[in-house]
Amino acid sequence: MAFILGMEGAEPLGNDIEMLRIFYKLGLRVLTFTHSRRNYVGDGAFLKPQKSGTPGGLTPFGVEVVEQAEKLGIIIDVSHLNDPGFWDVIEFSKGPIIAPHSNCRALVKSSKEPHR
Repeated sequence: MAFILGMEGAEPLGNDIEMLRIFYKLGLRVLTFTHSRRNYVGDGAFLKPQKSGTPGGLTPFGVEVVEQAEKLGIIIDVSHLNDPGFWDVIEFSKGPIIAPHSNCRALVKSSKEPHR
């Protein structure tokens, strides 16, 4: 039996990249950037409609997290990111990413989601 230690949402990092290195030393190997809410890394895909400013992609700190996670060997999980954040990860990432628990829009569409 084996398991992979993951973090659901990068909130424990705050805006300190050193925290990513510390969590890696403690065994972190998968990082989900957001869990439905905006944090220092980027914007999430809200679980239900929220009053919010204009959603954006990754922050400059979020781009740094992508780069450092890849250097450390932490797998990036794009589940819960909003669309711009997902595409930012695609742009800035050089390695494989995962989306292990995301919805399929072909099956379930939100009336508020942009269509690509």
